Amino acid sequence: MLFDPNPKTRRRDLFDRERELEELEKSLESKIKLTVLLGIRRIGKTSLLNVAVKELGKPCIKIDAGIFKIEGYTMYTLYRVLANGLSRLMGRWRGLREFLSRVKGLRVAGLEVEMSLDEEKPSLIEILGRLDEWASKNKEDVLIAIDEAQNMRFLKGGYGRLDFGELIRYSMENFDNIRFLVTGSEVGVVMDFLGLENPSSPLYGRPSNIITLRRFSEDFSRNFLKEGFKEIGLHPEDRFIDKVVDTLDGVVGWLTLLGYRCYQLRRVDETLLREFVNYAEKLVEGELKKLEALSPRYIEVLKAVANGYTTWSDIKRWIEQREKRLLPSSIVSRVVIKLVKLGYLDKRYTPRPEYMIPDPVIRKVLATKSM
Repeated sequence: MLFDPNPKTRRRDLFDRERELEELEKSLESKIKLTVLLGIRRIGKTSLLNVAVKELGKPCIKIDAGIFKIEGYTMYTLYRVLANGLSRLMGRWRGLREFLSRVKGLRVAGLEVEMSLDEEKPSLIEILGRLDEWASKNKEDVLIAIDEAQNMRFLKGGYGRLDFGELIRYSMENFDNIRFLVTGSEVGVVMDFLGLENPSSPLYGRPSNIITLRRFSEDFSRNFLKEGFKEIGLHPEDRFIDKVVDTLDGVVGWLTLLGYRCYQLRRVDETLLREFVNYAEKLVEGELKKLEALSPRYIEVLKAVANGYTTWSDIKRWIEQREKRLLPSSIVSRVVIKLVKLGYLDKRYTPRPEYMIPDPVIRKVLATKSM
């Protein structure tokens, strides 16, 4: 169902992603060992990942890195998630048990993988090596898919922790049959984390494919809504659909949640749309409060853009007026650059450089409410 709020697993439940899906599948079938899938929050990255992995039928260990925000940014969490992924993999692919049993610190009991977490904990390099040996023998590629990988950056540095970029570099140079798929909604943060454009990074200059998911256009948003409503047996007027498109602006996650709400209540009207927008605003307010806790200036810059101050000089003037003092340009620049990296701002050229907030609900909250 197009309006199913859960990540999709079937091609028919995607909409207008044929080009991106084909590009992703070609990348995963190629000799390229690192594919990066980027896009703002609620744009459908996880769904595209799920469908591609299912259609290709490759052995895959999927790690939702959002788990680290819940259970802690520890190697214990990583090993637990990895053990679960290996268990699922072993349950489907014959002969893998024999190879995993050779890893020091890893125990295979039936179809369950257990890992020691003391000084005998297994080496991630050795695990990848055994997976590579099995894959070579069976003429397969093993895919390691990391969803929302920006959350893994806190695992980097210090004794007993993980340098993810170095791990990928070593794998790319030494294992022919291991592929990595990395997704991220904090686009600039992911790129910094991987270091693909940083000469001092272990991944600088390594072959990779970068695929970016964009928002739906107005026409595709209308078609998505019409097809989704038809599928659930509802027939809203064009005026209602136009109002939804104007309000939610091509972010497929919001469009999907609104459609699912209509499906639950079996009605389509502007009162329901207003109720949904209020619900979405409360979700966004929670996100923005977390951002504000990092720095109140993040919110002030976003407020400036939401209220039409879209050039860098306009943003600087807004902040100075709020703080009632002149600020060094470098301070404002750091905040703006960080917000772009986090995905809260987009930089456009129209033809001069301007900034915009890609999420319409965030835009509305900041333009109409005090944080």
